[in-house]
Amino acid sequence: MLKISNLVPGYRVNTMGYRTSEFDDINWSGCYVVQGCSACFGLGIADDQQTIAEHLSHRLQAPVINLGVSGSSIEIQYFNTIEMIQQDIRPKGVFVMWPNADRFPLFTHGQLENCGSWSDPKKLEWAFNGNSAQHNSFHRRAVRIMWKALGVPFVDFGHHPESVGVYDCSLTERFDWGTDGEHWGPKTAEYIAEMMYQKHLSNLKSV
Repeated sequence: MLKISNLVPGYRVNTMGYRTSEFDDINWSGCYVVQGCSACFGLGIADDQQTIAEHLSHRLQAPVINLGVSGSSIEIQYFNTIEMIQQDIRPKGVFVMWPNADRFPLFTHGQLENCGSWSDPKKLEWAFNGNSAQHNSFHRRAVRIMWKALGVPFVDFGHHPESVGVYDCSLTERFDWGTDGEHWGPKTAEYIAEMMYQKHLSNLKSV
């Protein structure tokens, strides 16, 4: 997976910057993976047990690896999907909470910077006129196609209404705020985990 350089202080993360165990200690074939941005990471949720990944783990009765990256783009989920496939990682299933389609990554001198509404306006010129959203639409489709081709169960949702045209999947709702007052809280995380779980069960029944 991509090494995260913009770490968020106050959270327990592994040496790669993810809110989960060290990757070398994970039995990837015996677990599930959840990807996304700050909602997936659990920004604003201090208790690791209240994140989407942990709520989903209780329902699935299996470990769920949290690959959420705060402020990340759809493209980052695409990059990490390629990383997993190249490393022959085949989890029991993959869940994705798609970030805003107007976000994009910048790689400068080997450092990754996730750009979005909080960034310097000069850096956002690349996203104008739907350019970033168009790229991210293809990245989203590619992620779905790759896991499907490998026979790995896949579930995805979106949580930015302004990007609904890119997601082509169901949108979630918000029920509470996190401790920072800006991101979603534990009730919303539990709700999203339940949505993901029910969709996963529905997909398995339809196979």
